[in-house]
Amino acid sequence: MDTDKGQRVRPDDLEALIGQGGRLLLQRDFEGAAALARSALALDPDNRHARDQLDAATSGLSLPDGDAIGDPGEPDRKHVFAPAMTDQALGRRLQTAMAAGRFVEAADLLRRAAGDDPENGHLRIQLGNLLSHLGDRAGAVASYREAAALRPDDASTQAALGNALMRSREPAQAADCYRAALAIDPEATDARRNLGTALRDCGDLDSAIAAYRQALSGAPNDPAAHYNLAIALSDTGAFARAAMHYRRALTLASPSSIPDRATILNNLGNALKNSGAVPRAIAAFRRAQALKPGYATATYNEALALLLSGDYREGFAKYESRWQRGPLAPPQPQTALPRWSGEPLEPDARVLVFPEQGLGDAIMMARYLPLLRERFAAVTCLAAEPLARLFRHSLGETITADTDRQAAPDTAFTHHIPIMSLPLAFGTDLDSIPGADGVLKPDSDAAAAWAARTPTGRHMRVGLVWAGRRDNPMDGFRSLPLAAFRPLLAIDGVAWFSLQKDEARAEIEAEGLSGQIHDLMDDCRDLLDTASLIATLDLVIAVDTAAAHLAGSLGTPVWLLNRFQSEWRWLRDRTDSPWYPSIRVVTQPRPGDWTAVLAEVAARLRLQAAGRQVRFVRPARRPSAG
Repeated sequence: MDTDKGQRVRPDDLEALIGQGGRLLLQRDFEGAAALARSALALDPDNRHARDQLDAATSGLSLPDGDAIGDPGEPDRKHVFAPAMTDQALGRRLQTAMAAGRFVEAADLLRRAAGDDPENGHLRIQLGNLLSHLGDRAGAVASYREAAALRPDDASTQAALGNALMRSREPAQAADCYRAALAIDPEATDARRNLGTALRDCGDLDSAIAAYRQALSGAPNDPAAHYNLAIALSDTGAFARAAMHYRRALTLASPSSIPDRATILNNLGNALKNSGAVPRAIAAFRRAQALKPGYATATYNEALALLLSGDYREGFAKYESRWQRGPLAPPQPQTALPRWSGEPLEPDARVLVFPEQGLGDAIMMARYLPLLRERFAAVTCLAAEPLARLFRHSLGETITADTDRQAAPDTAFTHHIPIMSLPLAFGTDLDSIPGADGVLKPDSDAAAAWAARTPTGRHMRVGLVWAGRRDNPMDGFRSLPLAAFRPLLAIDGVAWFSLQKDEARAEIEAEGLSGQIHDLMDDCRDLLDTASLIATLDLVIAVDTAAAHLAGSLGTPVWLLNRFQSEWRWLRDRTDSPWYPSIRVVTQPRPGDWTAVLAEVAARLRLQAAGRQVRFVRPARRPSAG
């Protein structure tokens, strides 16, 4: 068996597999270590060292890509015994275990040594280092805490405890440790940089940026500080400035830097894409892949940039890399069925469509289901509960919508396909996007009941969605507070209807707007009910959410409030949408500038409410903040 570190290990040599696996753990090659641990377990399923090694490798794989927190340091095989050890036999066993790469055994021996020497902080630091690499985050924190108590005036010990707390997802406690380290040694640049990362994880971006800048004032050539500052700047929407610091990190990075140059290039590509420099972003993603072949995250990000630029042929092909992104990958469809990729079929072929991603994605892809029915004798689409009744009502008896995987066993089908792979299977480009008209339908009786329940005379009936799900990583860029819409709510001749779900609904009452906005969402059990309510509206004004997709699929006019960096399906520098003819896109002229967007929408709404025609023109885009 060849490892990716160039050493050959016999697949039937249990001791060699465990030893080399331990060495790969130290080198943070978690995939290689996991592979060797699995091979060892195939030889000895009860082997404790192999089992612990696999757990450690799996834990390591869960770390975020490009983690730039200070490394705890490789367990020191030469000097781990420097403190006097009362048990020489124990010391020799420890030496042997470390040299052989049996680090789980070595950790047990270090615990015994620390127990024999309760005042020895150095042993506890070494144990913390070893446990960190083995993925025992709680154990590492406990060991470093003991060391810090024994060495309260040692800045490096306080910083090591902070690093361990960061790996345990305790950024507030970690920040306290970094502050303690800096109080002891104000020149501890790594501690100041890592303080920035802890503050960023706490959501205090301004303080994080200040900490990174302070770190750079003491160490202007620290690539990790430039890299982490760039991440924080991107979080604020300052994408052009972020790109500048990514470039500086790239110039300064060495082949052994953490993060590596490929990771920096990947993040540079994201900053360039979000700043509007899409061709340069694509070039950065491709450079990242050239440096690190098989780098699926960079391939996936390149796909998003290609789709944003309108290159659907190559973009959808590379979008398949989403399945290879390790911990970031979506769950794989649980099936042994072959995947359909657009090839010719036997007459009795039957396909199972698997859901993925959000409700809006499923609504957008629903247009492909009737096309599937033209190819397959039977089509079943697994759907999330909020969508199931809408799909059943709209698609009729020829296409089955089901929420229960158990009701759709593999034996009933010949093929499967993930729903977001349908554009690739049908060879979709900008000129061949299937129409959505008439695919999804409201319940006409329910729509009539909604209209009768909410008479508004001659007023325009306008639906409003101002926020998405808070757990979406991009929600801070796409959502607004309801209070920002007060100028629109004051326009004469408009009756407002909330289409808002989740906790943001509470803003209606909190802002004292219950008398101005009809909120009927308690009576909308699912998206069929919501679709029937939308069918009574003249217009929907929405941020980028499932409600915008739903209204667009029904043919209801939608004014989509779009963030500067834009989701790929809305493209760039367009006010129309090839996916939904009834949608008009109003995009921020610069990152974070909702004021200009809302002013434009208010002016158009006044004209519309007065019965005058509204024309949308291509926006004058301004560069990202730099």
